[in-house]
Amino acid sequence: MSLTLEQLEDAYAKLATGQHVVNFRSPNGKSVTYSQGDMPTLLGMINRMKRKQGQTLTRTRRVITSKGL
Repeated sequence: MSLTLEQLEDAYAKLATGQHVVNFRSPNGKSVTYSQGDMPTLLGMINRMKRKQGQTLTRTRRVITSKGL
């Protein structure tokens, strides 16, 4: 069963906000279930799919110094 990027991101967001299990069912009757323990796997799948689509992955880093700059 192949999920879209939107479905993977939706599943990750639901798990990150406290939902314990996310289920998807394909038109042919197959289903896949993700739980909070699958979040690293989902994130890896999302990142791979974005790379395939040519989307860049960005990271943000916040640095605070002793002077607050």
